[in-house]
Amino acid sequence: MLLYKAAQARNLTVMLEALANGADPNWVNEEEEGRTPLMKAVETGSLSACEFLMLNGAKLDREDKNKRMPLHHADPLQIAVDAANADIVTLLRLAKLNEQMKEDSDMGNTDDTFNEVFRDFSNMASNNPELLRRHVEQTDQSESMDNSVEQSPT
Repeated sequence: MLLYKAAQARNLTVMLEALANGADPNWVNEEEEGRTPLMKAVETGSLSACEFLMLNGAKLDREDKNKRMPLHHADPLQIAVDAANADIVTLLRLAKLNEQMKEDSDMGNTDDTFNEVFRDFSNMASNNPELLRRHVEQTDQSESMDNSVEQSPT
């Protein structure tokens, strides 16, 4: 439960502590429709929490009671409606693509390519967080600028 709550709060320090104390990254919260910590991290829009959970064994193929996987909690339509978390969708899709490529024996070793893309994506998120600002934040800023222009005397 601690890992789940920490993922919801976007608190990586507590997430690390929970895992160090044996928390299961795939624990299912039956009280919240069978959601996992990764699903909660996706819902809160925390790229770093998603990355952390995935790197520590969170499964992408776990379903909640509504048969929705983590990617479904961040699907493009839902993103457009909720908050435009395209970075998280990209991360989940890359991880799912890597899993599918591993299953295809003709593709050979794809881990290096995936790890390189994952590392580049993580570095971009860490070194240039302004590139990952949510569309909602930008819209709010634009609207407040428009309002201040309308209110200023000419």
